Amino acid sequence: MTAKKAELALAFLQSHPQSAAALLEQQPMQDVALFLGDVPPSYAAPVLENMLPQYAAKLCSHLEAEMAAGFLSRMEISMAAAVLRHLTRPLRITLLGLLSEKNSLSCKLLLDYSEDQVGAWMLVEAATLPAECTVSAALARVTDNEEDGDMICVVDRSGHIQGVVTLARLLRSSGETPVTAVMKPSPGAISGRTNLIAAGDHDGWLVADTLPVINRHQQLVGFIRHVDLRKGMGQLNTFIDAPQGSDPFSAMLEIYGSSLLALFGSAGDLIGMEGKGRS
Repeated sequence: MTAKKAELALAFLQSHPQSAAALLEQQPMQDVALFLGDVPPSYAAPVLENMLPQYAAKLCSHLEAEMAAGFLSRMEISMAAAVLRHLTRPLRITLLGLLSEKNSLSCKLLLDYSEDQVGAWMLVEAATLPAECTVSAALARVTDNEEDGDMICVVDRSGHIQGVVTLARLLRSSGETPVTAVMKPSPGAISGRTNLIAAGDHDGWLVADTLPVINRHQQLVGFIRHVDLRKGMGQLNTFIDAPQGSDPFSAMLEIYGSSLLALFGSAGDLIGMEGKGRS
C-alpha cells in the first residue's frame, strides 16, 4: 500500500469510526484483528467503541490481552463494560486486571447491572458535593473534578441526594454561602435496576438531560444521560447492518474494492512514519 492510501485509511478511521465499524463487521474476524493490531490505539479504539459489544468482544479474544486492554482503556466506561460483559469470564478477569484501578473499579460497578438496566450505562465519576460545604469549597472541588456535565449532586454523608446545583449557579454565588442555600431540588432520581425502556418514560427527562442514579438504599451511584440511555437501547439490537453506501467514503470504497481490508491491509506502512505509540 502506498503512503497516500494508508493515510486515507487512517483518516477514514479517525473521521468516520461508526462507518468504519459497520464495514469492518462485514470482514473475517481474524483479518480485522490483524488489521486493528497494526493501527495506533487512538485510531482503533473509537472504531471498536462503535461496534456491537458482542462483535467487539469476539474481536478482543483474537487480540493480545495487552492490546485489547489498551483499546478498552480509551473507550467510555459504559462501552468498555458492555464489551467486557460479553467476554468469557477468564478473559474478562485478565483484561480487568490490565486496566487502571479507576477504570477497573468503574467497569466492575457497571458489570453488576444487566445490560438492559440503567446502571449498566451510567456515568460513575460525575461530580458530587457534601451538603455541609460552602460555595467556595464547592468550586475548589468542582475545579479539580475531571468529569464534564452541568449537574452536580449535593449529598449527605450517607450518600443520599439533598439537591442539585450547577457550576454557573456556584459562580454567581457568594463564597461563604452554604451550598445547600443555592441548590435546587433534584429532577428525580432513577434506580440503577430500572429497565432501559421503562427509564425512557421517567418524568425527570421533561426537565433535565441527565438524571441521578440510585441503588436500592437510595444512595447516589452515578448519573444517566439521555444520550447514553438511547445508546444503551441501541446496543441491545444484536443485528449487524450491512453498510448502506450513504457515507461519503462509499465512493472511495467502490474505487478500491468492496473489501475495506483490501484498502486498509497494510496501514502499518504509514504507522511506521507516524509512530505506532501515538495516542
